[in-house]
Amino acid sequence: MLSLVVAVFIILAASQSGTAQETCGCTGYTTLSEPHRSTAYVPAESEPLLCDDLLPEGCYRFTDRPDIKIPEACVEPNHCGTLAPVWLDGAHPTDDTYVTRFGCINQGIPGDCCTDEVDIGIKKCTDEDGATFYVYRLTPTPGCDIAYCGGDYVTCEAGKIWSTFYEECVDDVPTMDNPVLHPPELDLDLFKVTFTCQVKYDKQEDDGARFAVKFLFDDTEYDEVNNTTESSLTPAKKTIELDAKFLGDFKIEKKKVVKEDYWDSKMGKTVSCVVQSYWKGTPEQKSKEMQSNGYWAGIVAEKTRVNLFEGANTKEYLNLYATVPFVCSTFENQHSNCKIRINLVVDGDASVVEECGIDIKAKSWDPQTKRAYANEKRILAVQDLKDDGDHILALEFGTIKMINFHHPHDEHAETQYGELVPHIYNGYAPESIQVVTVDSSTGHCKGVTDPHYTTFDGRYYTHYLVGQFVFSRTTERNFEVQVRTFVCGAWKASCHCGVAVREGDDVIMIDLCHTEWGDHYGTYPKITEKTADGQALSPGVAVYRSPNGKSFSIHMPSGTTVRANINYWGLDVHLTALGLDKGKTEGLCGDWDGSHNNDFKMQNGTTTADRNTFARDWKVPEGESLFETTPDPVTDETDDVSYCTCSAGKNIDCSPTNNAEQNTMANTINPVIPDKQAGNDARRRKRAIDESQFYSDDVDESADYNFNFGDDHDPPEPQWPTPTLQITETQARAHCMETIANSSIADACGGIGVDIFAPVEGCVEDIQFTEDLDVAKDALEVMKADCITVAYQNVSLYEEGENNTMVPPVAVQQNLCPNECSNKGDCVNGSCVCHEGFTSDDCSLVEGAPPTAWFIPNDGKCDIRLRPCRKISLIADGLIESENLTCRVRQVTMVQGVQSGEPYDAARTSATLKSFREVKCELPLSPVWQGTPDETEGAVTHGMLVSVSNDGVEFSEERLVTIYDSACQDCTTGSVCFWKENTCKIRGFCFEEGDSNPNNWCFECLPGRANSTFSERLVNLPPVVTPQIDVMKISDEDLTMTIEATDPENRPLSFHFTSDDSHSVHLQPDGQLTWNTGTESSEFSLDVEVRDECGATSTTSLRFTTLECPCQNGGVCRPDPSMPRGQGHYVCQCPGFTGSYCEEEIDECESSPCNNGTCQDLVNGFRCVCDDLHMGTLCDVGIDDYCGLDPCFPEVTCTNNVDGFHVCGDCPNGYTGDGESCNDIDECASASTHDCEFVCYNVPGRYYCGCTEGYLLLAGECFDDDECESGRAECSDTCINKEGSYECSCPDGYSLGSDGRTCTENNECESSPCENGGTCNDHVNSFTCTCPVGWLGATCEEDIDECIVINHGCEQLCLNTDGSYTCWCPAGYQLSGDKRNCEEQDEVTTPVTTSTTTTVTDRPAVCEDNTCPDVNANCIEDNDGYTCKCKSGYYSTGSGGRNMCRDLNAYEARLTVTHVNGDEVFFTSSGLGDPDSDVFGETATVVEALITEAFSAGSLERMYKGCGVKAFEYGSVIVVFDIYMTEESIAEDRITTAFAQALQGNILGANQTLTVVPSSFQVQEKVEYASGPWYNQPLYVALLCVGCVLVVVVACTLTVFCCKRGKMNRSKPVSVYNTGESSHDNGGNMNASPRPIELDFFVTDNRDRAVNRSLTSLVKME
Repeated sequence: MLSLVVAVFIILAASQSGTAQETCGCTGYTTLSEPHRSTAYVPAESEPLLCDDLLPEGCYRFTDRPDIKIPEACVEPNHCGTLAPVWLDGAHPTDDTYVTRFGCINQGIPGDCCTDEVDIGIKKCTDEDGATFYVYRLTPTPGCDIAYCGGDYVTCEAGKIWSTFYEECVDDVPTMDNPVLHPPELDLDLFKVTFTCQVKYDKQEDDGARFAVKFLFDDTEYDEVNNTTESSLTPAKKTIELDAKFLGDFKIEKKKVVKEDYWDSKMGKTVSCVVQSYWKGTPEQKSKEMQSNGYWAGIVAEKTRVNLFEGANTKEYLNLYATVPFVCSTFENQHSNCKIRINLVVDGDASVVEECGIDIKAKSWDPQTKRAYANEKRILAVQDLKDDGDHILALEFGTIKMINFHHPHDEHAETQYGELVPHIYNGYAPESIQVVTVDSSTGHCKGVTDPHYTTFDGRYYTHYLVGQFVFSRTTERNFEVQVRTFVCGAWKASCHCGVAVREGDDVIMIDLCHTEWGDHYGTYPKITEKTADGQALSPGVAVYRSPNGKSFSIHMPSGTTVRANINYWGLDVHLTALGLDKGKTEGLCGDWDGSHNNDFKMQNGTTTADRNTFARDWKVPEGESLFETTPDPVTDETDDVSYCTCSAGKNIDCSPTNNAEQNTMANTINPVIPDKQAGNDARRRKRAIDESQFYSDDVDESADYNFNFGDDHDPPEPQWPTPTLQITETQARAHCMETIANSSIADACGGIGVDIFAPVEGCVEDIQFTEDLDVAKDALEVMKADCITVAYQNVSLYEEGENNTMVPPVAVQQNLCPNECSNKGDCVNGSCVCHEGFTSDDCSLVEGAPPTAWFIPNDGKCDIRLRPCRKISLIADGLIESENLTCRVRQVTMVQGVQSGEPYDAARTSATLKSFREVKCELPLSPVWQGTPDETEGAVTHGMLVSVSNDGVEFSEERLVTIYDSACQDCTTGSVCFWKENTCKIRGFCFEEGDSNPNNWCFECLPGRANSTFSERLVNLPPVVTPQIDVMKISDEDLTMTIEATDPENRPLSFHFTSDDSHSVHLQPDGQLTWNTGTESSEFSLDVEVRDECGATSTTSLRFTTLECPCQNGGVCRPDPSMPRGQGHYVCQCPGFTGSYCEEEIDECESSPCNNGTCQDLVNGFRCVCDDLHMGTLCDVGIDDYCGLDPCFPEVTCTNNVDGFHVCGDCPNGYTGDGESCNDIDECASASTHDCEFVCYNVPGRYYCGCTEGYLLLAGECFDDDECESGRAECSDTCINKEGSYECSCPDGYSLGSDGRTCTENNECESSPCENGGTCNDHVNSFTCTCPVGWLGATCEEDIDECIVINHGCEQLCLNTDGSYTCWCPAGYQLSGDKRNCEEQDEVTTPVTTSTTTTVTDRPAVCEDNTCPDVNANCIEDNDGYTCKCKSGYYSTGSGGRNMCRDLNAYEARLTVTHVNGDEVFFTSSGLGDPDSDVFGETATVVEALITEAFSAGSLERMYKGCGVKAFEYGSVIVVFDIYMTEESIAEDRITTAFAQALQGNILGANQTLTVVPSSFQVQEKVEYASGPWYNQPLYVALLCVGCVLVVVVACTLTVFCCKRGKMNRSKPVSVYNTGESSHDNGGNMNASPRPIELDFFVTDNRDRAVNRSLTSLVKME
């Protein structure tokens, strides 16, 4: 059979003999490493035989041992591991010529060693070591059990294999120990986290051993890991790394296509590696797998079970840590901010602090402990105030969500996923832990109605003492409740009127004691707070109220709760205490030790049986209670944190009060903001001093009240029947029981086990004392409170409600209506449904009726210095909480705290119900203290009328709010405000003595000089600067330093050179000095002036010196960082030398760096001279160990030869060379060497496939790279993705830099927006201007009129100029040396200039256009030049400039006069009735003088500008005259008040007098009705037409009349001459305040009769 096969093969071979065969080279061959091919190997009888009939045709090399070749002599059958061996018939070539030989097949035919033949091609080759080997071209044999022979060596025994390295038989697989998996390491250079698997093989040289490694996760192999980490290790390279990225969940969604061929998270598993060993030549024969140690990767809690105790004051913390470090991106600057967020989910019985999440930061990784800890998270049991037993919960951790990011250093990501890698914790959810909440008992104590107490342990008693008492106090922490009682009822019983609760540093008070019992209209609860340190309340403190505002609950951070219910007689106080205080209480509520027998325990530890003795012992002395004093600060016992309920989904709620549940059945759910108690430190701070958080309207400013501390109060002695109404005890008891039993809630409460008649005993006592049967209603409320406590606390009574949740008894909730709906409504599902015509929470109010406003606390006064005055409390009855609750505010003008004029500008504002009788109304912004005097006219007082409405339609009565500035106004006594002494009122702004002008510090309020303007600052010390300063630098240094100077008043300073030549030294106004290289002079001096903002100066001299650097031996001078610049302090930087000046050479041999040789010191270095047995830079390599010199390319094995040389192995994959020098192969250079479909990227040692820039290769496709989402974008701010690219953008105020990536802030000052020398201060997207003196406004565009604001001191005229002012003298005068007063002008004048004013005295001598600065002034020429006088209807401000003349306001006044200078006056038509009569003129002159005297000396002095008598009328004698005021609108009653203040009884004046009827004085502002030209007024046109007709008629009549008269006396014109006698007379005092100047006129009538009359000018003389 075999012969037939061979024959067929020969025929086929012959048929192809004409076909050319391929040849073989010395590379690209396949190795045959099978020791059984040796001619010396004879297979056993049962052993499988080698068969090459399926051997692919190709080039092969035998490699089992060196120098193996096919034998050239006959090989006997049954050798070479087969039946018919193939040997070579012919010799091997002796050169590198490729030859073809016949291979003989010995089939065992006797005498025929070459039964059949095959062609064998041969190529002689030489390896890198110079050894010869042969490459054969072999074809499949013509049948089976035929194989090619290779070599003639003796084979190894079973289980052994020949080692060419050891030249002996060795084990068929290398022997090794279990591998070691090293913990993860973080490499911040490559931003990678790796595990390292190390093979434990004791050989160091490459003996041919190879190792196959796989990584396992919980003993499971994952292809995506081992396909990329597959690599053969050697004895020279025994480690392989696992990229920790494979731990993270990796899914990519692009264009709505989810690629499912990525991987899931492997976090939470144990990482290990397994290794199989094999010999290089026999890779198919591997050892069994050897597994390493395991490393658990994930996040774990230190405690897997946590017990939380409701009643314990302990703190439990959740401590999580990660066992693997991580990175978030490859941007170095982002690693410090890199973190992972783990969301927490826990049932409502437990809460965590601050937020439902924990962060682990990348930078917290500790390479020593191999942990990255999260900040500890406090977890605690919610104080649920329920008896619900222990609960077991699961604290679960949410799945971590982190985005993929680009990693250009990730070689595997580059080839497969376009540089995109996952965060290693993405998709991982840590294992949950178990939480047990341990239930705790809750304590209840109450004091109700008169008051009747029930202790924690259930003891009932009553005391009738008056005063303040310790209700309950804990002995181991700072918690205390105090109560106040006052006398209530006709029989002098006592009732609670106040409660104060303190925990830690916080105190909350609810106080009704500020009014006496019985004042039910003035009684309202003051809800106030204070703290020990004057700061804000701790976040966990909260106050809530019921919808009707009569019930309040105070919640403290610990969870302890106090409820206060207001009843007709006072307060009911209920305390709910936590289990942590059990057995640790004292006071009126007892010691809570479980026994009521010892509840009357006094402060000394003894007990008493007498209730009054017990109560007196716990009485708080006057001046020591929480109501009166602020407690001392204590060590912080509470955490100012929020507590979070972290339910599943997004139902997360964080609040400082979430550590304790509220009893929702109590219906106190509306938050209340307490006022800061008056007297607390924060209240006294003024706005001008401290605009802190306590500058608030939530302040109680009402005065302290006188509390009856009960020192003389004797408890009443009741009797039956009652003395007045003769009520018996039986009747009282029956009434109390009937009231409770007939209530809507009685059956429901009785049904859950509540003793509904428990309050009856107290009810009976209350009736006995008060004889008021209505107190039974209060007993009913006490029963309701007990019922609510039982229903909420006892969870066993709960029923299934909506959504399958357990709720308190429904029957109780449905019948809990306030005040039994006042018998005017029905209780439906816990709410009152009112009968028609009634409304409110308890149906007690008539529908549509407005509230009744009683008053505003603190007499309606609001000091703008203490409060913003934007909210006010209004005390009113009939308030209803609804969305329509609204306040209305109307503005009123105030004069000395008194309303003046009609209200205006009505506005509606928001209203907030604070209690049943108090509403907080928002107020509009008032004009008080708004702006500065330089900017606007202000107001020192202002009024607002406030009312309130329930429906926005019907409003209550209005109550007045007076807003005032206490800096200059005293509004604290009575209803009128008074001016404070030694203060300034400047343009409606108040300033205290010494206060600076807000716009110009150089001027201040100095009432002694002027109280209506600022005066120049009295004390302004010059800057302090060293008289001479030495400045030194070396020649090539650029020096920048700051000149030091201080201002005694801590004001800003400016610096500038006064020397002519600055020698190229630059000095900034802020004192920064720059002295750069290039200055020629080595020594020079410069003078510097230092100036403050008010012009005070100091000078210093800077002496500049150039130094030579003292450093030797090439040392370089560097500024000493520990010393100031510019003072010659330098240190030498010495390369290779040491010493202060580099004078000593460093001996580098001192450290003995040469291991086996002699060290020779060199300058800045050394050289080692090695002994005969060593070599290398440090003589640390043996003479025969050439590999110790690292001669080979990295990662190439090195072998020392015995001849003293070394051999480098093959270059790594992707490189070519001799092993000592390896060059990268550019696989991308030819399409035949890579398989990339799109773009090939060559990198050292390999290549990877990708896409063009801006795209990602994902699963064989190119997608747009969203650089913005992945974090690859390099935008410093906003990233906008584009197809194939991205763009960066910047927020407002920034612009992109030249790189197109970085946002730089825009310099808004670049355009120089500040005008008039203002300094621009750049901000983000904005700028501010610091204006120089004299200017204000956003860009310093507005000139300050200093003539109005400051006390300029000009004797004559102050003329405002741009940015300043100047004093101006009249013609013929000039400014004197003080620049203020005027003196007679010299013949030659010179312009005078000062630092603040510019005065020009050589002005024109005649009037020209615009000579006068104000258009409302006339220029009048005279002998001395000209004078500017205000036009009629204007008055002079005395300031000059554009506003020197201002509008007058005219008021018409009427006054009844009986006597002038003691003489009675009479009205006659020819006398006072004739304006031309002497008596008219004389009387008018006296009246005008006295009226002027009255108003010039009074409160209207600044505004009064003169008066003029118009007429006298009959009716006694009534004088009618005009009063002229400034342009300010003045209320008429202010003028009336000023007139009344000037009267002495009914006498006006001193030297001259008027006797008047005071009540007859009337004044009214004159109003101009025409608002345009007369011809635009229809009435005037009509009158004109009528007038024209009348003129024609009269003209005709006169013509006829004149013709009939023979003679006609013609009237002479009246002439008026100015006598000039007193036109410049000012009493000889040029500095006197301006006042109207009297001008004497000479008047002649038609008979040339002179009439002397003195008229008061309305224009002041300039």
